[in-house]
This record gives sequence, structure tokens and C-alpha cells, in this order.
Amino acid sequence: MEFKTFAIFLLTIIGATQAVNNSTTTFMRNYQNYNNSLLRTDNYLDLNRRQYADYIQQCDKEIEDFKKNYIERLSVVTILSEMMTTDIVKIHEHLNPLEVLSDIGNDCVAKYRSKIPTVAVTKTAFLACYNAAYNQINNLVNPATGTKNNLNSYYVTNIERDFKSCTTRFPALDINYTECLAKVISAATTHTTNTMKTFRAQIESALCSSRAYVKTALDCTFIAQNRTITLNAEANLMIDRCIHGLDDCERCGEGRFCEQVYYMPQYQIEHDNATMPNPFYGRNSSTNCLMIEVY
Repeated sequence: MEFKTFAIFLLTIIGATQAVNNSTTTFMRNYQNYNNSLLRTDNYLDLNRRQYADYIQQCDKEIEDFKKNYIERLSVVTILSEMMTTDIVKIHEHLNPLEVLSDIGNDCVAKYRSKIPTVAVTKTAFLACYNAAYNQINNLVNPATGTKNNLNSYYVTNIERDFKSCTTRFPALDINYTECLAKVISAATTHTTNTMKTFRAQIESALCSSRAYVKTALDCTFIAQNRTITLNAEANLMIDRCIHGLDDCERCGEGRFCEQVYYMPQYQIEHDNATMPNPFYGRNSSTNCLMIEVY
């Protein structure tokens, strides 16, 4: 009888132990499922956050690429400035020996050297053309930059606030919590799509406006270039005529001598174009004569 009672007692203990083990296993399984669910939700939110960060980085890259391209298009101004200043230096190097070869050479160079534009004045003229366009770079990208900043603020403030609201209002495993997050992300997707359309339209507008600024800078540069070339050529011509005793000659051969000389490259001559380069453009006052020499 005692053995039977002990056996029943032992079986009861074993049954209770198994029940506890099953209960523990179920609890751990549910706890793991709960954690896995939370992990999947967190991963999903982090995935969207990374996507939002990618949009901002993409905007930053497009703005920087625009600036880089804009500055590269203006680099021709710097190149031409360096070319003109180099020419001026070479002209002075050519004139220096003439001053010591003879008294007349010294007198003629001293008389007309001042007609050659200085390096400083030439650089200033070209720099003004460059800066007028370069100083517009921030104005060109400000609309797109503002749109990008607003989008980033929306991601950082609005979306995180709405994510937190879902967490506060609903339990993590509640279907309502999932639906709340889905609505927030859907709204963010729509907002992002519309904002990116606006951003790209602003970049296109900036590109269009930049072409006008670059053209104005190049027109300004070509005026400065033609003026420098003309003044250099006039000074050389006058010095050369002075050395050969023709300084006061009104008529030379069959043509009339004119101190004002405009040197025009052949490629600028277009007989069918009424708006080809104007040799009088940029001159401060009218003159009795202007000689155009084609080269």
C-alpha cells in the first residue's frame, strides 16, 4: 500500500514538472515571437529611415554637381584672363629691348607704352566678368536647397513624431499599431514623391538660369578680350610707325591712317549675319575714324 502511494506521488510530481516545463516552453516561445515581431518592426522602420537619408544625400549630390558644373563652365573666363595677361607680359618683354637700342626707340616706347593695358587692370576686368556670374551660384541653388532642407526636417521631425505616436497609442503586436505605421510611411512616400518633383524642377530651372549667367559672363569676357587685343595692337602699331618716322603721317600710301585700329579675326566675319561683332561696342566715345584690320 505504501509503495502504491509513493508511486502515485512520484507520478504526480513528474506530471507537475512536465506541466511547468511545457508552460515555460510556451512562455519562451511567445516571448521569442514577441521579440521577433518587435525586431521586424524596428528593422522595417530603420529600412525606411535609411531610404529617407538616401533621398537627402541624393539631393545634396545633385546640388554639389550643379555647383561644380557651373564653376567649370565659368573656367573659360579664367583661362582667357591668363592668356591676355601673358600676352601683355610678352609685349612688354618685346618693347624693353627697343628702349635701349636707340634714342628714337626709347622715345617711341615711352610715348605709347601707356596705351597697353596693365596686367592688374586686365585681371580686374576679367575678374569682374567672372564674379558677376559666380556670385549668383547661391541664388541659383537656394530654392532647391530650401526644398531639400524642408524634406529633411519633415523626416527628422514629422515622421519620427508620428512613429512615436503609433507606439504610444497601440501595443506593439496590435494590428492597429501596424496599420498606424503603414499610414505614416504611406504619407511619407507621397510627400517625398511630390517634394522630389519640386526639387528636380528647381534644379532644371537653375540650369536654365545658369546658362544665361554664363553667356553674360562670356560676352563680358569677349569684350574685355577684344579691348585688350585692340589696345595691345594699337600700341604696337603706333610704336612701330613712330620708330619708322611715320608718327605724324596723315596719309600712308593710298589709304588714310587712323590711330584707332580694331583687329577682327576672319572667323568673326559673317556676311549674312546682321548681328556679327560690333567693333564700336564698348568704346567710350565716338571717333573720327576706326580702322578694321582682318587677320
